[in-house]
Amino acid sequence: ENDEALAEMKNLDHQDILHQPIIELWKPMEGIPDVCINTKKVLIVIEVKKDTEQPPKQYVEELVGQYEGASQKVKKENKELAYFLLTEGYERPSVIKQAQDELKNSDRNARIYWRRWPQVWKWLSDISEQQDVKADNTVKSLLDATINLMEYNDMAGPTGFKEKWGDVR
Repeated sequence: ENDEALAEMKNLDHQDILHQPIIELWKPMEGIPDVCINTKKVLIVIEVKKDTEQPPKQYVEELVGQYEGASQKVKKENKELAYFLLTEGYERPSVIKQAQDELKNSDRNARIYWRRWPQVWKWLSDISEQQDVKADNTVKSLLDATINLMEYNDMAGPTGFKEKWGDVR
């Protein structure tokens, strides 16, 4: 995906994650997103939903409010915004399109990224096995704690198939 916020996220290394950001959980910001990771160049906002079947209007209003609050913050700080919605299902929730359509009235570049929980679990698991991460006990401990928390809450699981038939990854 060609997006400046994602490009900035991909360029962060473990030192940026350890020493730069302020990680805030349930920070009030026109709604209360679950996680905000505020780095020098990008504000990463993560909203996690176990039940995507709540009333669509309420759900859309929550996403729009959180996005607008985060958007105002990044404009003041001259940063990029990466807003993620994590859900359990295999299909992108329709409320994302509804929220983006509503946001396009004021911000034509509004983008809500969707990922399934197991994709994030797999991504964190892969990162935790990198040599530079293994060498940094603090980063490794934080990643392992997050991975364990996701596993405890049934947010882990297969994300696809490896090249050999039947090897689930």
